[in-house]
Amino acid sequence: NKENKERGLNSKFIFLTVGRLVPVKNIGLQIKAMAEVVKNYPNTELWIVGDGAERKKLENEAVKLRIKDRIKFLGWQNNPDKFYSQADAFLLTSDYEGWGMAVVEAASHGLPIIMTDVGCAGEFIKDGESGIVIPVNNQSKLEEAMIRFINDDNLRNKLADGALSAIKNLPSKEETMALYKQSWEKAIKFK
Repeated sequence: NKENKERGLNSKFIFLTVGRLVPVKNIGLQIKAMAEVVKNYPNTELWIVGDGAERKKLENEAVKLRIKDRIKFLGWQNNPDKFYSQADAFLLTSDYEGWGMAVVEAASHGLPIIMTDVGCAGEFIKDGESGIVIPVNNQSKLEEAMIRFINDDNLRNKLADGALSAIKNLPSKEETMALYKQSWEKAIKFK
């Protein structure tokens, strides 16, 4: 569990993001924010699990900002569990998102979450209760939230616990699939 992870002065703080590397996910925002965060917190890393058309562009951005050693491109993973369990916090910076299954995954692994105001923000992840919700495409708010997480173990633990509690109130996989099915059937009917 995260509380048991003793953080020495030299230990790394790992932000994780999981998803397709496509423009709507706005991973570039995380890379730009990291370039600022590492100036004062050089032991911080961003792990990016996923692949897609933007990968080369994002890798070039990390090089251009001179932080390529702070960003790990881990590619598409069959089983991202081991990355969730090694990370300290989860980032989702999409400009738009359906529900955001990666956020639910991260919460179930006990990770505190910073996410843009999309998808399940406001419903599942409530700002200050089960995560930090920031405006879409707002780099300074993202940096601010990342720095708060690095500096405040209590806040991270509180929000991670809040997200875990929120999971207990989510519908089961079966119920969720039934709701998806209903919404698709409705959409098809009205087409």
